[in-house]
Amino acid sequence: MALYTSVNQLPSPKVDLNKPDLKKDREFDVEYHNDEFPYIIINDLFDEESLKLVWEELDFLCYEWKNELDKNPQSSGKWGRNITSRREMWLEAIYTNPVFSNIIRANALTFDKNPQKDKENGFLEILHKHDHWFFKKCIIMGRHFLLNYYEDRNYYLPHSDEGLMTCLHWFYKEPKSFEGGEFVFTDYDKKIELASNKMIIFPSMIKHEVTPIIMKEEDKGKKLGRWCITTFLADTDMNR
Repeated sequence: MALYTSVNQLPSPKVDLNKPDLKKDREFDVEYHNDEFPYIIINDLFDEESLKLVWEELDFLCYEWKNELDKNPQSSGKWGRNITSRREMWLEAIYTNPVFSNIIRANALTFDKNPQKDKENGFLEILHKHDHWFFKKCIIMGRHFLLNYYEDRNYYLPHSDEGLMTCLHWFYKEPKSFEGGEFVFTDYDKKIELASNKMIIFPSMIKHEVTPIIMKEEDKGKKLGRWCITTFLADTDMNR
């Protein structure tokens, strides 16, 4: 089971919603699924401006020594449990004030509320449009951002997460320089097609995995692997 670290809840980013750089009334490419369990897919989530912000930050962080995996009891290595092999870092551990993160900024530009209209946050609006009660009635009280980078032979074996919902936002540089890295809902043998700038949102208790990444020798160590920005959402205040 993937665990939260003991960190404070992220504050809401302070964004001037009247500035022209804020995206208003954006149309999202959303898929609502309700087969064995409910989940949501958002395709091509960030626009070019937000993608530029995110890639600037991911490239800055994509060094082998920028890694907190040894603090994760599920990691391979000294803990000997071998559930996952990848790099990971919490935004709250990188920034004293996480709102300075480009990734937080990109989310604010994409989802934040337009004060001129009586509308809820764009992200909550997407969740509440799902027919299933799990999403339709959800209340989000806290969130944490975890960055994951997969290179050659990296993987994440079947596991579930703590919290209410898990949001996975995938990124890789195109053309794709690896094979594998597939996302699978383990208990249902359901594969979700991997695409850069694609987000999937699902109940955290649903078991999931990432198959091993395979890279050519000439592509290793060049920041050409698979990034996943994970957002853990909770229905309680994480400060408690």
